[in-house]
Amino acid sequence: NYYSALMVTACDAQIIALVADPTDTHQYFPPGFAQAFNKPVIGIVTKIALIEDQSSLLKAKNQLEQSGVKDIYFVDTLQ
Repeated sequence: NYYSALMVTACDAQIIALVADPTDTHQYFPPGFAQAFNKPVIGIVTKIALIEDQSSLLKAKNQLEQSGVKDIYFVDTLQ
């Protein structure tokens, strides 16, 4: 529902970040979504300390790759 708002806001951005949550079971970005932007697009996988197995990380990474992201970063908050 917010894709059109994201496209308008992206016009002023220098870089686009798509964020994937490995603890969530839903996929929010359609295949090839990153190609809709005329800007560099990176992927960020968050909450990596909360996962129990590596398959969740791979699933989040694959979702970002399917959306067209090439550079993917794995991050977590400091505790």
